[in-house]
Amino acid sequence: MTLDYDDRKRRELTLLFWAIAALLLWTANTRSAFADWIPPANVQVTASSQETELEAGFAVHVTDGDLGTVWVSRYSPAVDPGPHSIALLFEGRDVSRVRVTPRQGGSTNGLPVDWRLESSPDGVFWLELAAGTGDDWSDRGARTIGFEPHRAQLVRFTIERDASPSGDFAALAELEVWHEENLGSIGLAWDPVDHPAVSGFRVYWRAEDGGEYARDARFVDVGGTGAIVGGLEPGDQAARRRYCAVVRSIGSAGQTSREPSNEACGPAWVAADLIPAPLNLILVEPF
Repeated sequence: MTLDYDDRKRRELTLLFWAIAALLLWTANTRSAFADWIPPANVQVTASSQETELEAGFAVHVTDGDLGTVWVSRYSPAVDPGPHSIALLFEGRDVSRVRVTPRQGGSTNGLPVDWRLESSPDGVFWLELAAGTGDDWSDRGARTIGFEPHRAQLVRFTIERDASPSGDFAALAELEVWHEENLGSIGLAWDPVDHPAVSGFRVYWRAEDGGEYARDARFVDVGGTGAIVGGLEPGDQAARRRYCAVVRSIGSAGQTSREPSNEACGPAWVAADLIPAPLNLILVEPF
């Protein structure tokens, strides 16, 4: 069959249309793959300890893009006891993942064994994003830790115990934060619970204008006194969409408290907004 010029053009345009449609669909379904990296110029670095006498183990090395430089906790004239933390401060963003690169080559001192990754919207309330116990970072490979997008202006990585005999060293080559824009969050807070049967809490949320309560993926450990629910549709700036939340206690055997906390409602906030006070929840007697 021979195609004339018009037929060929129509076929080419049809193929182009479907190629563009497929690209848009793929882009929509892989949005997080195009999250923006927060550049070093927009980040301030602080650390609980850094070595400056026997080597240049400055904290800022974790944002210089050079795997040959490293942040090292102080070991001269004496070893600072662990745990050791390093934190990145930046303008509020909807953070979605952190990339951690351990020291490359040489000593194994400072390689994480027990570690914790946290974020904070204000430097007061800290949310645990991930943690490891007995980990092996001897391959020196970078790890990308993803989590539910939520508003934060601080990310903190803590090495509670490292691979050295004493476990008191800390070292990292790079620490990078990635963020996504235009996602909403709500913050929650409650008083500490002292009950032998409680192992943690489960957060439930819904849109105030309708819908059933959906269980958030986040399980908060018994020591936690708050949570951030992220990835919400925020609405427009003039009229932020409002969400409601409750919390239930979870027992050591997996049982759920008979009654939830009070319901608290408030507007979602995004990176461009001022951070509101968290919604206060009051837990009832568990089980």
